[in-house]
Amino acid sequence: MVNTLVLKGLNGYLNENIDQIYQYLINYNNEQKEKQFRNQLQTCLICTDIISGIDCIRLYRCGHFYCQSCLNNYVKITFDNGRFGEKLLCPQNQCQKALLPNEMKLIIQDDQLYQRYERLTLQHALELMNDIIWCPRCQSAVLIGSGDDNLAICDQCRYTFCKKCKEIYHFQVMCPKDYLIEQLKLQQQKARERISKQREEESERNRKVQEKDQKRFAKEREKALAELPRIEKQKATLAERNLVKQHYREIAIDLSDEDILLEKILNAERMEVLNTQPCPNCHARIEKNGGCSHMHCSRCDYHFTWSSPEGPRPPEITSLLYHSSNAMSVQSIKEELNKKPDTAKVSEQNIEKTDSDQLAEDENKQDTKILINNRSFVGSAIVKRVKLCPNNSCNKFNVKIGDDNWIVCSGCFK
Repeated sequence: MVNTLVLKGLNGYLNENIDQIYQYLINYNNEQKEKQFRNQLQTCLICTDIISGIDCIRLYRCGHFYCQSCLNNYVKITFDNGRFGEKLLCPQNQCQKALLPNEMKLIIQDDQLYQRYERLTLQHALELMNDIIWCPRCQSAVLIGSGDDNLAICDQCRYTFCKKCKEIYHFQVMCPKDYLIEQLKLQQQKARERISKQREEESERNRKVQEKDQKRFAKEREKALAELPRIEKQKATLAERNLVKQHYREIAIDLSDEDILLEKILNAERMEVLNTQPCPNCHARIEKNGGCSHMHCSRCDYHFTWSSPEGPRPPEITSLLYHSSNAMSVQSIKEELNKKPDTAKVSEQNIEKTDSDQLAEDENKQDTKILINNRSFVGSAIVKRVKLCPNNSCNKFNVKIGDDNWIVCSGCFK
């Protein structure tokens, strides 16, 4: 039949009616497909029941088909959830095609339900229009103009009202509702300006207080800097008095070991002024670079609490670091030693033998030594830091670090 129709159409073919012939063929094809669908058995996509195609409803936009009972229940549930109009979609998953109004009329068999559907759809469509408002008396839709006036007249109950405040129409140029909104905005603007002014005043007061504090701190700093030389002089005087009061001691150091010994003393003082503390278990020196007071020695796996004050400390006047330069520390100390009258280079034969271990030394040994006593700051720093190994076969000088009296000799390891 289609071929016969096509031949008939071709016999009357004209350029003027080509669009009509094409649309006629499309419509005829759709009618034949719909007739074939209705004459066959189909399976509902919701309940999966096998029913005749004439009892199914096939949606025009997407082509999905369902039995009338399933679609009716689906529409009722959708209405109860507040979805209607273009929000009423095909039940198939992932299908976003909305149901047509004529399809809704076939699906809904209840007249009251269909009237509800039409009313809700119309109301929703009117709410989307900017030129439609609802009468506050009879709740009918009222068409308003685009003028500047606020007049609105209901065609159903003839109620005249303001389209902004929904009250009886007033002749004021500005609606009382708009006036109230403007007053609220004005109050908010004044409040913001008042708060902004208070913040500026507070910021200005804080700036003046900071400037006043900075000037006061600057004066206090200048006063402290002015007092610093006097305090340093008092410290030096007190240190000199303590230096004279201490018990006289002297040591004789080989000139060949002088540089190494002075470098060890300087390193020991550097570790003391830095943020270091000995491990209570293995006595290894540990530096703290931040964190809490819980410490863990990586050498002996010992845990302890940090007890020393944190941060580097300036060297004292009684230390070698105080009298040394950063560029040539050992050389500057040696020059300072040579200036002192209490330090002299002597041979071993001229050293007074006050110790039994020194009397046992070889009389033929003529190495030159330097004699250092504790009558100067440099000499005192060396004498109190150097300890002689008690082992008779060693007698090597060792450098003490901190207040810990536990020392391992670097010569005999005893």
